[in-house]
Amino acid sequence: GKGAYYAVFIGTMMELALVIVMSLVKLYIGLLFLLMLILMLWFCSMSIRRSRYIVTEDEIIIALYPDRKRKFCIDRISKINYVDTGTEWARNAPNARHQLAIYFDRKYLKSVEPRYFAPEDRDAFVEELLRHKPDITVDTEEVKL
Repeated sequence: GKGAYYAVFIGTMMELALVIVMSLVKLYIGLLFLLMLILMLWFCSMSIRRSRYIVTEDEIIIALYPDRKRKFCIDRISKINYVDTGTEWARNAPNARHQLAIYFDRKYLKSVEPRYFAPEDRDAFVEELLRHKPDITVDTEEVKL
């Protein structure tokens, strides 16, 4: 969402000011901070733009970074609600505002709280889940958080 980009922009400007000041003190310290700035921008770019949701036969895989994945079992889903967070400040890319609250069996996640997913196309994502497990309860009325 836009809010995530604003946070990155503000952080970048603060870090850039630090790079300039440190470059005046010692060049190698300024270069070190410049390297930190480049790494910070790369990590933010990876987390904001490249997260994607993959639905397999029995799992939802959230690919956050090239080597980091989180898996959830489709057979353990009990209910899906459509959610409007009311803001773009969330970090769930690519759709920060309009999300899905997915409730899993309590014993599976050891929690009664839902997990929030933010796929680009919520309806297609839900249809894909229903194809794998048709008895999931879906409430399409959007809930404001």
